[in-house]
Amino acid sequence: MADLLFYTNPQSRGQTVRWMLEEVGAPYEDVILDYGTSMKAEPYLSINPMGKVPAIRHNGQVVTECAAMCAYLADAFPEAGLGPRDEEKADYYRWLFYAAGPVEQAFTNNFAGFQVTPERERMFGYGNYDKVVAVLDDLFSLRDYVCGDRFTAADVYVGSQIMFPMQFDMLPKRDSFLRYRDRLQTRDAERRKIQALVRRSDARVGEMPDLCFDVGGLEIAREPCRARLVRRQQAEAQIGVEALEFSLPARCGRFTAAYFRTGLRAHDDGRLVHRRRITRR
Repeated sequence: MADLLFYTNPQSRGQTVRWMLEEVGAPYEDVILDYGTSMKAEPYLSINPMGKVPAIRHNGQVVTECAAMCAYLADAFPEAGLGPRDEEKADYYRWLFYAAGPVEQAFTNNFAGFQVTPERERMFGYGNYDKVVAVLDDLFSLRDYVCGDRFTAADVYVGSQIMFPMQFDMLPKRDSFLRYRDRLQTRDAERRKIQALVRRSDARVGEMPDLCFDVGGLEIAREPCRARLVRRQQAEAQIGVEALEFSLPARCGRFTAAYFRTGLRAHDDGRLVHRRRITRR
């Protein structure tokens, strides 16, 4: 058994932790769990009684919660240089926990259609959704990264909290957020995270009960369905296109999705499904 085990599902917040694992560069072993079956049964419930992923086990110690895992891995592998320097600690911890608390609550509630009324804002740690967005916008209008001009583990978590909801129009695409996203997508580890998912090309990717499929950055369908990645091909190498073909149930149709990259930057293209080019057969 490896010293570092990573419990995850490709359609989960585990993508944030996979990015962090790729950043620290330590060898790790995947343990892929299915929603509703292995995720909700032993032995995994002994790892996380909530029956949620991701989680890690490092040298026999279990860590859950994405922000905690990012901070833990930065501490456990200091040679990666992703923990805070003394002068960065205030910003590092402030914004890491702001993203794990107020941002997570505000974005989830907003997506679920729950709006805090003005008279109840004092009851909620985030106040209201618009205020949370404005605070983040102000932050990244004034600096390149959470701690200033240096990338840290806090950017893995905070950046994921910004990039993921922008894919689904859960967060307005403010200029500051787009610039921050573009900086983060130049990270080699962010690209390796995507490649690690694509390499599992013959793996069943499990049930997606709510949002959509997102395999290697490709949003395939909003409705719940089961998919199997059946083929990968390289095409139009001059502009760096990776084409992935998915076999979906009849109600989802059959799609070939092209994920466009020029260099290390991901570019939105198309109009049918979450601004990716989708060709329906």
